[in-house]
Amino acid sequence: PHHGRGILCMDILGDVVCTGSSDHGLRVYDIETGTQRRQLYSKAYGHAEWVTTCAFLQDGRILSGGMDSKLCLWDAKAVKCQDLKVHKASISKVMVDNSNIAIVSAYDNTLSIWNLDTITCENMLGGGHGKAVTEFDWKNSLCVSGDRDGFVSIWDINKAKAIKTKKTHTGQISKISLYSDGGDANLILTGGASDGVLCAIDMRTMNEVFKKQVHGGSIATIETNLSNLIVTGSADKTLKVFEILNGFKEIGKMDTKAIVCSGSLHGNVAIAGLGDGNVMFFDLDEMKAIFGFGAIAEG
Repeated sequence: PHHGRGILCMDILGDVVCTGSSDHGLRVYDIETGTQRRQLYSKAYGHAEWVTTCAFLQDGRILSGGMDSKLCLWDAKAVKCQDLKVHKASISKVMVDNSNIAIVSAYDNTLSIWNLDTITCENMLGGGHGKAVTEFDWKNSLCVSGDRDGFVSIWDINKAKAIKTKKTHTGQISKISLYSDGGDANLILTGGASDGVLCAIDMRTMNEVFKKQVHGGSIATIETNLSNLIVTGSADKTLKVFEILNGFKEIGKMDTKAIVCSGSLHGNVAIAGLGDGNVMFFDLDEMKAIFGFGAIAEG
């Protein structure tokens, strides 16, 4: 009852995690027990290509996007969905806020803004990128997106306008995370697909305050927590932990059994979706794996 291929994306709501895979399906698991609750795929509903991104709504519905260029809005209980189509190429990421507003990025060089209560596309963000939009992060009215050429664009989504653009990587940006300590540290964290570089940009000045190759492969996940830690996961089969307030010092490294394709943080537990279909859980206090589940019996 698990994915037969790589887990490309995940999201958490309460005690459940949703995973999307290159097997064209999504699955919902209980985090505490590792048991599968739902499989989101059928002949009548779902994606025709790899599922590249997914996000929970607070009411239990799930929004997913795939390489088939469409969005699927899944019912909270039944295995059925509504297809939402506005993009002309693969969907790279979806995010949903507590008001059921979603932002979607795609390989057609644009982002879209959706109201998922009325199921309408309310605006398109275009002109900020000359190549495929591969990643973004979003808080309040601020959205930061990255593209295949290594450019970062900052958007005022209320005005649907890109207000700043900066080249940060030699190739595709694979991950973006917005970080704030509630004070002076307001950072844009970016990870490179081809250079393995972690970059931290001061949001006010757009100056790079940290930039270093930290992985030997593409960076697939950048997560932060309330302890001011950064956790990165990579195709080099490692997770690494950095202290933001200590000059981005690397304080931990954890090995995985396959390439890291996606990830999330649940308190002080790092969750990694792997290329072999497994999900692994790591304790950041002990810096070690605590359990796993998925396609391979031993996890």
